[in-house]
Amino acid sequence: MVERDEVVMNQVQKAFDELDQLCQSIKEFSEDGIRTATYRAPVIDHFHPADHCQKGVAGLSRFYSHCQSERDYVEGVSLFHASIPLMETDG
Repeated sequence: MVERDEVVMNQVQKAFDELDQLCQSIKEFSEDGIRTATYRAPVIDHFHPADHCQKGVAGLSRFYSHCQSERDYVEGVSLFHASIPLMETDG
């Protein structure tokens, strides 16, 4: 039973690490890489030059929020499990 708990907690830790890395990657992209990833249409309009370009990546903040929620949930599961003493069963 204890071995199984360790395997499960290793998987939970791995999931947390991957989600944390994903959140960091999204945050870095939104701070630095978004300017190079947005589309700028080749339209010459002297009166409204900024109207023909993409302002941001649609849905990125919502995706980031979902990733943070999942990461926090997995962290909560690991903390809850860590607070329960491991009990070995007899027979």
